[in-house]
Amino acid sequence: SPTDEESHTAKCPSGGLCDRLPAVCFHCNYQHNCTYGKPASFTCKPKKGVHCIGKSGEQPSNFTLSITCQFCWQLDPSEYRCSNSTNCMTVSCPRKRYNATCDVLDHVHCLGMTTDVLK
Repeated sequence: SPTDEESHTAKCPSGGLCDRLPAVCFHCNYQHNCTYGKPASFTCKPKKGVHCIGKSGEQPSNFTLSITCQFCWQLDPSEYRCSNSTNCMTVSCPRKRYNATCDVLDHVHCLGMTTDVLK
């Protein structure tokens, strides 16, 4: 729908390298059987309305995205931001808990959901 296209194209700089765009800008054929922690390559396609360039300088219909094989929840904390403070006291008695919504940073690519609710 036009609203969906507008929401993702606003986050996708026009004319940039396709493999440097945020994950919201393209679809990939992620294979979850890659070897954890090792480099993996996937074939991706820019979403409708996204104009990017490949290594050759032309707009490709498909491009290759190379990432480290890991799920988003396995990322280092420096690669995502959470909505709530993470200064919880897990050793308190009784144990204190909190919910936080965490989003992977735009330039980081991983397998699975890029937004997650942690409890």
